[in-house]
Amino acid sequence: MSPRLMVILASVFVFIVCFWVGCVETIDAGHTGILFRKYSTDDSKHGSVESTVKGWVVYNGFTSSIYEYPTFIQRKTYDAISVNAKDASIFKITPTIAYRLNNDKITDIFVKYRKKLPEIEDGYIFTAIYEAYRTIGNQYSSDYLMSNRGEFESQVRERLDKSLGQEGFIVEEFTAQIDPPESLRKMIDEKNAA
Repeated sequence: MSPRLMVILASVFVFIVCFWVGCVETIDAGHTGILFRKYSTDDSKHGSVESTVKGWVVYNGFTSSIYEYPTFIQRKTYDAISVNAKDASIFKITPTIAYRLNNDKITDIFVKYRKKLPEIEDGYIFTAIYEAYRTIGNQYSSDYLMSNRGEFESQVRERLDKSLGQEGFIVEEFTAQIDPPESLRKMIDEKNAA
């Protein structure tokens, strides 16, 4: 065999190995993979979902991509947000959410958002939490809110269960640290001291 033919065969072999390694992916247990065709044959200009996949997946890296979503519980604590009560008092609220993806809606989540889960958490989920606190918080006076935190939290949770549930996110736990304005905190401390 000539040296030139050996170089050509070695180059072809290296190309095939590199292509193979770049186009084989393992979808771990507790995850669902979305096999996405970059260029669709139908009228869609944005590609199409071929299927959901698990385990070892071999795909064509030139025309397809794989997105992976965890199906186990995710936990996220957000930075404090400011929420106005009915009487314009400003409360600082630090929410923590534990949620998981609805297996039946993972493809819908991918088609709608086309983002990885941390980006969805910082985008849509954060907006849903902020909107729930803002809308419900505006219904309470600051005194009533402090005296009825359980009712307030229950209404926020109910709203989140509905809005996030429709999108395919199942809320497992939801808690928040509520810090009242300094003036209201002083009044509460004085009342307790008396």
